[in-house]
Amino acid sequence: MGNQISVSSLVVRTVPLEVHLRRFLRAFALAYGVRTSFSVALHIVELVKHRQYASLFSMKKLFAEDEVVVRVSAIRLACFFAFFSGGLGLFRALLHTLTLKESSSHVAVAGFLSGLAIFFQERDDRKTWALYLAVRAAQCVWTHFKKTSRRTAGRALGFVMDYADVLLFCLSCAQLLYAFVMRPDTLPPSYYSFLKNTGSLSSTVLQAVKNSNDKVPIDVEAFNSFCSKRSGKEMTPICSAHPAIIPCSALHPSSSSCLKHIILLTLKTALKVLPLYGSLSVISLLLLKGGKLASNPIQTLSSALQSVLRSVAFISSFVGLQQTLFCLHRKFFKEDSSRTYFFFGLISSFCSIWLEEKGKREELALYVLPRALDSFLTILLSKPSKPSSPSPSEVVATEKASEQVSNSSTPTKASPEQPTPSSSVLKYSDSLVFCCATSILSYFYEYEKQSISPVILKTWDFFIKA
Repeated sequence: MGNQISVSSLVVRTVPLEVHLRRFLRAFALAYGVRTSFSVALHIVELVKHRQYASLFSMKKLFAEDEVVVRVSAIRLACFFAFFSGGLGLFRALLHTLTLKESSSHVAVAGFLSGLAIFFQERDDRKTWALYLAVRAAQCVWTHFKKTSRRTAGRALGFVMDYADVLLFCLSCAQLLYAFVMRPDTLPPSYYSFLKNTGSLSSTVLQAVKNSNDKVPIDVEAFNSFCSKRSGKEMTPICSAHPAIIPCSALHPSSSSCLKHIILLTLKTALKVLPLYGSLSVISLLLLKGGKLASNPIQTLSSALQSVLRSVAFISSFVGLQQTLFCLHRKFFKEDSSRTYFFFGLISSFCSIWLEEKGKREELALYVLPRALDSFLTILLSKPSKPSSPSPSEVVATEKASEQVSNSSTPTKASPEQPTPSSSVLKYSDSLVFCCATSILSYFYEYEKQSISPVILKTWDFFIKA
């Protein structure tokens, strides 16, 4: 009966159609629950941060739609995983029905077709998904190559294999810091906001640094007024509309001492990211390590706490080192250069990444690499344009106006041009890349699981296994 096909039962290695439908519903429910739980966890962190402890015991404050808005994003994610999980097995069943045999190519083709789930995501998010999964697929190929070539590799190639994650992370961070300061339009708005909020530089100061390097005039009066407002006293950090470099007094106007500012910034960053890493760790424990937590709770919780503390130390030292390099540059050099920010990202990332565990380094590298590649390719393919003078709203004199600038100056992508034959082909290139990546990952998941990253493997098992 293994090869028998009927209307009510579609068989692939004795797996009936009901199982594929069960996978569809199970993946939908799990993805919706995970997305909603993550939003609620972040909302709880915000309540604790603002000391609204009484709201933690109010169901309305915790779960009301006006407090936690996740309906559309949760449904999109649920449909995405449901289509991929149910479709992966169903497409294999259809291929088996058409050919009456099982082949490894069926896995790749089914993975490609299941990748069409990307169309459940917003168009602006598809590139991020495609780049991330493409990097994961490349990771599988690289891991396979390392395992097959380790014995024949020389010392130099072996060294590159061992520390490729550190190299990728450092180069990616260097590109991201350069883009953050000089080309914020090449970063996703949400990621730009994350970088800005993690550090201490306001949008007004970042715009001034960019204008200084681009030789664009700065509104001296408005900028000095803004710095005076931040410091609480009258100050004139710049005297010319074309300063050679924005001084330290403008980077941290609230503190006259660079050392004091660096120490406070490092501590502030640690306290800022601790709740975020803590909530992510709790969700990961409950969803992916529930068995270990139940069998050995003390060791599992201790390991999770240690991992959280190492991650907090890493990100806070990374931000502190960046600020240290900013200040040292202004102490010893009288002129700014856009290239220095690339090297600042390279140095600060190299010095801080060693605080993380070996396994986390690879995950961090693969997290920042897609964004760095996207930024690099955008800069490479974009036409150079003459910089224009900033509008008066870009440099403001008060904190309230600074908040408005922060929102209005969040980098956005350029408006689309008139469609051409080439642009029509490239319109769905991100979706094509995503489908190719899911095809490769599906093949490795079926025939060589040991080459897949543990994070991807656990996520795949969590959503796809019936």
